[in-house]
Amino acid sequence: MARTRQGCPLEGKSLAIIILLLVEEYGWKELSDLTRIVTFKKHPNFIASINYLKKTPSARKKVEDMYLRTIERQSQNKSSFCGALSAVYL
Repeated sequence: MARTRQGCPLEGKSLAIIILLLVEEYGWKELSDLTRIVTFKKHPNFIASINYLKKTPSARKKVEDMYLRTIERQSQNKSSFCGALSAVYL
């Protein structure tokens, strides 16, 4: 799937922001288990993770893909929640 520059959800997102969102959503252990990226388990901190992802394109791709799936899932859950609320109050 080709991403257009204008519509890409990764546009303007730094690795730090992406990792922060994923750690808030999953925690370091689950993030390590889901991605199988060892640095999340051995060195669960932002600096070590950013440095590793900058040096390892395949790991960075995994993290970016997981971020995209996560924000997609969050937007679907938010839509479902808003739809349920409107049904209750209308």
